[in-house]
Amino acid sequence: MNKPTGNLITRNTQLNKAVRRLTRSGFQVRATRLGNLRPVIEIERPDALCSGYTITTKQGRQVNTLNVASLEGCLVTWRA
Repeated sequence: MNKPTGNLITRNTQLNKAVRRLTRSGFQVRATRLGNLRPVIEIERPDALCSGYTITTKQGRQVNTLNVASLEGCLVTWRA
């Protein structure tokens, strides 16, 4: 198996494990992407406070806030 294929399989395995774990914990998964470096999982905003980082960006007058956390080698994101 060549390296790119192996990386793709590894990222897919990480993604599946993280989605199962999030689902079992009661989170609603909105979207998934394998990404170039690590898988990305978008979830609905959690009811309870989750540990992670808040990223705030500004485009013109619009301010956007996104929360991110790491799980099973994946990046989990949700809107604040």
